[in-house]
Amino acid sequence: MRDDFKQFYRMVVGEALAHAGLTGAEYAVMGWLVLEYSGTPDELARRCLRDHPNSAPTPYLDAVNSLVTRGFAWVLDAERIQAMRAEAERNDIPRVDWMPDNCFQLGDVDLTETGYLTYRDADFKIAGGIAVDSLESGWVDDERGTVNVYAPGDSWGMVCRVGEVVRRLSDEEKRILGVQAATRVGRWRPNRFVTHPSGMCVRIDYGSVRPAG
Repeated sequence: MRDDFKQFYRMVVGEALAHAGLTGAEYAVMGWLVLEYSGTPDELARRCLRDHPNSAPTPYLDAVNSLVTRGFAWVLDAERIQAMRAEAERNDIPRVDWMPDNCFQLGDVDLTETGYLTYRDADFKIAGGIAVDSLESGWVDDERGTVNVYAPGDSWGMVCRVGEVVRRLSDEEKRILGVQAATRVGRWRPNRFVTHPSGMCVRIDYGSVRPAG
């Protein structure tokens, strides 16, 4: 990356974070919460330090505490976890994120709705609509031979997600039986914080084993 572009990019990021009222460490923690769901403060600090394992975790631990204090995140207790799981089971609108068994445990830190929308706004100001398009797209695998890929529109996010699904199925040696053209759908949820009134969906059908040769 050229030095002048790096300087421009740092300026864009700085302005976006200032507008959102976030520090760089807070933004990093929120990004991992969006990508990999909840975690303890120590786990979140380790995620942020993956590329700098010898650095001190203190700035990120402080960021976690700040996010909780400011209402952008909260520490999960039994009542909150039960309410989240009950809402997910009760709501029959297609939703592309899920609740892995190893996440959303007692004592984990998770984003609040305000926190997610603040992160989303900063991401949009840094990278434009393509950032939100990629952030709020994904798929639902019914594990019976159909993957439905959702995105806000027939867009870059859709192209990327379809590619990810095809690559994943190929890695698992699944046989792709067909890919239907994108069609308009009604309400769907990219995550537990947002419901889109409409979007696009691509259906991918696959078989259990890819033929040899």
